[in-house]
Amino acid sequence: MPTYIYMALTEEGENKKGTYYAKDKNEVLNMLIQKKYYPMKIIPVFFEINNFRSKICSNDLAIFSRQIFTMIHAGIPILQSIESIEEQTENKKFKNTLRYIIKSLNQGISFSQALERQQNFLPEFFIHMIEAGEISGQLEKILKNLSLHYEKETKTKEVIKKAMFYPVILFFLCVLVSIFMVEFVMPTFIEIFKQENIPLPIPTQILLWISNLYRQHKYSILFLFILLIYIIKILLRKEKVRFIFDDILLRIPFVNIIIKKIVFCKFSRTLGILLSSGISLVQALEITKKVISNQYVKKYINEMSKAIIIGKSLEESMKSVSFFPSILISMVKIGEASGQLDILLDKIADFYDEEIELGVQKMITLFEPCMTIIMAIVVGFISISITLPLLDMVYTIS
Repeated sequence: MPTYIYMALTEEGENKKGTYYAKDKNEVLNMLIQKKYYPMKIIPVFFEINNFRSKICSNDLAIFSRQIFTMIHAGIPILQSIESIEEQTENKKFKNTLRYIIKSLNQGISFSQALERQQNFLPEFFIHMIEAGEISGQLEKILKNLSLHYEKETKTKEVIKKAMFYPVILFFLCVLVSIFMVEFVMPTFIEIFKQENIPLPIPTQILLWISNLYRQHKYSILFLFILLIYIIKILLRKEKVRFIFDDILLRIPFVNIIIKKIVFCKFSRTLGILLSSGISLVQALEITKKVISNQYVKKYINEMSKAIIIGKSLEESMKSVSFFPSILISMVKIGEASGQLDILLDKIADFYDEEIELGVQKMITLFEPCMTIIMAIVVGFISISITLPLLDMVYTIS
């Protein structure tokens, strides 16, 4: 949701200036009229530094969900609960987000709408789950389920971070060694080679070309790299481009296995939480579709929703799209027959959580030797490029 800067006059003629999150200018205009302000200017903010900041982490969301559930369960109103949490919060980014939520709630909008205005910082899943809780009247139950969900997500992320630590260190070490050799070591040796009029072998000529290119255009290369990332990010916002990208991801060997398991886990967990909170199956699938980021999978869930509307079971609709694994379909079948679909979906989500951890660890186990080999090749190439002319120089002198 975009931010607007407004300038207005009060009935007493006092100047008022501020910012407001809204869908469009009309919403800002209505807000000013309700306050009995005379609008002078309403300007959309096209560039915000906040848009480039990361979202609130899973651990903070788990604590927030648990705290607000406890307070609402004790009979404390939402606004008062969030004000109390905001006072205790030490994380500056989360504290500012809570302040904006409090400001929005004071304007008279619902909790989910206030969260939606902070969608740059809050995950879509969290916002839609709160919205579903308000619609169904099961907000307390959903908040409790959300706290459990984000606690599990935090544990999974911690396992992945620990496993990724060594490969990431290796990668950055490889990059730093390469930059140091190209920036400082290579030019010194090249000057020596030029003074001695030693013919340079092909590996040294290649390294010299890379060194000159980097030293002369390093800022241009950095700018182009950042520009490329920005263009890719903009393109991925377009539905057709995102659809093609997600389709390619599901076809890459090894990577597609992990991505599918993440999708199955998120699908099972989200649907299980929604069904246990009293949301209807069709509505639960619609919310689950919004939570899944892969556009290709969204298409399948949309087809499943249509099949359920015409009278098919969840198991039959999952079979019809030919995407979900037999183990997930079997569990859904048992769940529908026993009336414990939400419980079994939660169990299958736990199973896929473990599978994701094992899959990531396997990938990292393969990645570590690959990084070591790449580092050895890079450093070896640089060493050979410098050593060959030195040997020629020693041979010439002798």
